[in-house]
Amino acid sequence: MMNSTDIAGYNNRVATAKTTTKKKKKKMVGSIIDEDAVEEYAFGITKQDEETAATCSIDICKLPSLPWKMKNNSKASSQEEEEDCYWPPSSNILKKLGVGDANDTVWWQTNGGLKPPSQWNVTGAIDLLPVMSISADQKRRASDVLDDAVHGVTNVWTDETLDEMRNLMHSEKFWSHRGADAFIRSFGGPYVLGQNEGKLKLIKGSPHTPLTEKICRGHNLVYEMIHFEKPPSPGFNTIIFGLNLRRSGFHYHQDTIGSLHAKNEVMVGHQPVVTTVYYQKPSVDNGKELVLWKPLFNFKPRNRDSLYNAARGIQTYHGMIHVQKAGLQGHAQHGIFHTPIFTQEQHHDSDNDDDESPAVISDPREGYRVAITARITYPNSEKRLDPFVKNGHYQKLIGPDGFSTLRLSD
Repeated sequence: MMNSTDIAGYNNRVATAKTTTKKKKKKMVGSIIDEDAVEEYAFGITKQDEETAATCSIDICKLPSLPWKMKNNSKASSQEEEEDCYWPPSSNILKKLGVGDANDTVWWQTNGGLKPPSQWNVTGAIDLLPVMSISADQKRRASDVLDDAVHGVTNVWTDETLDEMRNLMHSEKFWSHRGADAFIRSFGGPYVLGQNEGKLKLIKGSPHTPLTEKICRGHNLVYEMIHFEKPPSPGFNTIIFGLNLRRSGFHYHQDTIGSLHAKNEVMVGHQPVVTTVYYQKPSVDNGKELVLWKPLFNFKPRNRDSLYNAARGIQTYHGMIHVQKAGLQGHAQHGIFHTPIFTQEQHHDSDNDDDESPAVISDPREGYRVAITARITYPNSEKRLDPFVKNGHYQKLIGPDGFSTLRLSD
């Protein structure tokens, strides 16, 4: 296992080896993330997000969301299946799962920092397929991949837990800078950022704290409640905090890529993804972003100019959790984008016809956003990574300790 000195030496060797890269002056990474740091790190960084939003031709937020269970759309074939269709789950289902009653405030707070399920708002994703310019067969195949695989849960964490999250994220030297306006920290196990060989960054994991262990338990419970089954063994045991000061975040990506062994080596197969969204200023930033999903195969809308040509989406709110079913990452990509806003003003193109469309804008966040994502890693993850570290598969090693302190008020 590498210590901080080893990591610094590794990163210096990687930097020295890149002799073909043109040298440029690099700003020093400050230890305090305050308003001045936001100005430095995030200046002009939302321009690309705004340009991307302008390409959207669908008012996504006006489209209906799917039900929690697709069985709601058909007649249940048995009393047991009928029970499966309603929220909150019945006492019979909860008893089988070995969890507390749907109204037991104390049990859910004690075991996962959560409100009782009777207070959660659970829904499926926004369905974009009806308005996509693709064949009926493509829509059917996309539905086969995504039905009952993507959910949004709001009003799920207790206020006490959200306050504890905030205090942890604002603690001294919590964050490590990973590039642009983005910072990161992992607890419990390592994580590998990147989608391509030669551009991977290894995030070293810090030991769990009582709070990060509780957050893992909360994500495990939410997944179990949505799918009536536990996530793959040993369950969510690693938690990654990803901070973006202003940028919406990520274009389409996969958290596991079958052929990229240096990325996947730490993670248990058939990996689910459960992510909590935390906004610094929810009163002004709630709903300003969308998570979009599209299948990897046979999904090619005729108008491919916009990244908003997706199959499913979830509009994000403070404290909400979005849940991806185990195995979905092998069949679909997801990305985070600004919510497009359709204005009354007309966008005039240059062809002098009458098919002008509403101008589409976006409203960038006024505060930071943190994605708190649970992962299932092997207990011996560090040992499994050793050969890849020794062979220089990682462009950069980050952590396990943080360097920067977040000092931005709500």
